[in-house]
Amino acid sequence: MQQHGVRVTRRYPATRERVFEAIVSPEAIVHWFAPNDEMKVEAEVDASIGGRYTVKMHHMFGNTYTAVGVFQSIEAPERVVFTWSWLEEPMNEIGESRVTIELAEIDGGTQLTLTHDGFPVQDAADRHKEGWNGCLWRLERQFGDSTLASVSEIIALNRRLYNNALDDISAESLSQRPGDAANHMLWLAGHVAHNRATIANLLGSDISSPLEVFNAPLDPDADYPSLESIVEFHAQATHALLNRLPLADVDSLSADSPFPFELPVSRNSVFGAVSFMAQHEAYHVGQMGLLRKILGHEATSYANKERIGA
Repeated sequence: MQQHGVRVTRRYPATRERVFEAIVSPEAIVHWFAPNDEMKVEAEVDASIGGRYTVKMHHMFGNTYTAVGVFQSIEAPERVVFTWSWLEEPMNEIGESRVTIELAEIDGGTQLTLTHDGFPVQDAADRHKEGWNGCLWRLERQFGDSTLASVSEIIALNRRLYNNALDDISAESLSQRPGDAANHMLWLAGHVAHNRATIANLLGSDISSPLEVFNAPLDPDADYPSLESIVEFHAQATHALLNRLPLADVDSLSADSPFPFELPVSRNSVFGAVSFMAQHEAYHVGQMGLLRKILGHEATSYANKERIGA
């Protein structure tokens, strides 16, 4: 059977010893070994030849993904090789693969090259490459904040608040407005979901939004899409956005903003546009929380709760 694989390279402003320790230490792994900031990590690691590891990635909306394997080679601080398998269905159907991480000294730090091979199909390899890009970007933040680190945290918080603001909202409440100058909950939900896709596309995604209607002012007589379809697309846009964040570099973020208007921020660049849109999203998520209380519901919580479309 033909085997498939991927390779990812990153550079870190740290010595090989520091990077190697972050790779094999369970105390460090819990801070980076997940593809995005919506996951919390538990790790058990025996970093010795033949030693086993278990890494559990808990998504804030309920799912857990568990990777397990055995260390086959450890050459500190240059190289580590370990097997890789998933416990949960359907990912466990991929079978066992192998990860090789090599560290090379470069000016200003360390170059990490990760090779993950042994996949039965290239599609599985490509999906793992997305995950590794996120993990290795989060590893970079262990040695200093990356450009979009704070934006990533805001995006994760906004999603949690967005879903929690919609908790137990009735169909009747979706179209209720506290006044003629106010938006209703359905429009706010659609506008935020469309906004999230816009941020993803600013960073190079090509996700097409079916919610363009929410980019215009509220029309009380409009036949808007259902809340279920809006929340489902919000989850899709979030996935696209989280996949693009680790790939942003200084050159792409410094490019001129594609918006046809001057942004109310100090840098009219892609970075400025992303920062502005993240704040714009937070502004409307705050409106959703306020409207929720006006409609007689309990205040929006920061608690991790599983929601429709999560």
